[in-house]
Amino acid sequence: MNPETRYLEAARAHAQGHLRPDFAASVIRGAAERRRNSRNSRLTIVTAAACLAAVVAAHLAIRAETSSVNLATWSQTQQQVLALEENP
Repeated sequence: MNPETRYLEAARAHAQGHLRPDFAASVIRGAAERRRNSRNSRLTIVTAAACLAAVVAAHLAIRAETSSVNLATWSQTQQQVLALEENP
């Protein structure tokens, strides 16, 4: 065994003395949890974007319909005013 290999094995043994026995498993669990949270976050963002798009579309449709009804009402009011002005 060369000195470099012996040094690396000694360093590994020293490091293992400072780590918990389940260190590797906890790191893997943490990574899996972060991946799951990332998926959930993406799903939440996509759902929120779809909801926002639906709300904006509904708002624009209702606004257009309301404007159309208001214009029709004002047109009718204008016709009534003109009729009253012609026949005092």
